[in-house]
Amino acid sequence: MALTLISACAHESKIVRPQWVEGVRSGDEALKVVQGDKIFYRRIASVSDKNQTASCDLAATRAQEDLQKEFPDIPRIPFTVEVMFYDPEYQDCAVTLSLSKNFSQSEELKARKIDALARKNALENQSEINEHDVAEILQLKAEIAQRFALEGLTRSEFEKFAQDSVSLIDGSPRCSQIFQTSSYSIHGSTQICWRNDVIAGYCTQSDGKCWIKRP
Repeated sequence: MALTLISACAHESKIVRPQWVEGVRSGDEALKVVQGDKIFYRRIASVSDKNQTASCDLAATRAQEDLQKEFPDIPRIPFTVEVMFYDPEYQDCAVTLSLSKNFSQSEELKARKIDALARKNALENQSEINEHDVAEILQLKAEIAQRFALEGLTRSEFEKFAQDSVSLIDGSPRCSQIFQTSSYSIHGSTQICWRNDVIAGYCTQSDGKCWIKRP
């Protein structure tokens, strides 16, 4: 992962900001921009205590959420962190992530979005299932769960759309810490956090990160 961190210094000289930062902050430029063979996702964020690291982490998380909304069936999106720019005057952080245009246009990706549910159902309905089939079913369950793990979706709605039953389990440290909920369900490597039978968010066990996916 390539990473360029720009920390502006305003002790004696004027702050020199990338042009796109001012444009995104003012709303004059889009958060998603296509240039050449890359697609750029840009976000600006700050936290209440004006902490530089936390602000940059928040901006990066929001940009990743934008990516995840576009590719809900893909658990690991091959993005690159292009720029992080912390502005001491505004006390916020701007982040740009990039994604290859070839990835977003790949026929494999399009087919996977369409066929994930059908493939899972076909595997589950086989008369004989081997260990490789089980591994693929679990992977598909995880991808489908992330696709339909929208904040506010009810348990019955999720079961209908994802075609996967929900068995609630109590006592998830991550759900409690991130979403202030105690109930969760497991779908492959995806863990959905529930608040009174309503989705609050989800966590991916492979990297330990939690996400809020909004409609």
